[in-house]
Amino acid sequence: MDIVFDERDGACDCALTGELDMYESPGFQERCESRLDSGRKGAFLINLSGLTYADSSGLGTLFRVFCHARERGIGFCMYGARGMVSSLLRLSRMSSILPLEAEYATALECARGNQ
Repeated sequence: MDIVFDERDGACDCALTGELDMYESPGFQERCESRLDSGRKGAFLINLSGLTYADSSGLGTLFRVFCHARERGIGFCMYGARGMVSSLLRLSRMSSILPLEAEYATALECARGNQ
C-alpha cells in the first residue's frame, strides 16, 4: 500500500493506494497518528479513491485513526470510497460511524464542521 500526505487548504490529505489489510494497517495507523500528534491543528482527510481492498482490520484502523483525531480536536473525514471498499463500509455500517463523503470539497467542509 502507498500512503501520500499532502498539506493543502489548511488540511492534511492522506491518499491511500492499494490494500488496507492486517499487514498494512499497523504502519498506516502509526503514520497517521504521527501526523495527528505533530501539533498541527486543522482537518485530517483520508482519500480512499485508490484503495482497492480493505478487511476488518483495515476498518478497525480507520476507526482508531478517527478516534485519535477526535481526541486531539482535529476534524476528520474520509472521501472517495469506491467498489468493494464502499460496499464494505456500507455493509459493515461503518459509514454510519465514520464521516464519509463522495469528494474532497465536501469532505473538507465536513471535517471543518467536526473540529
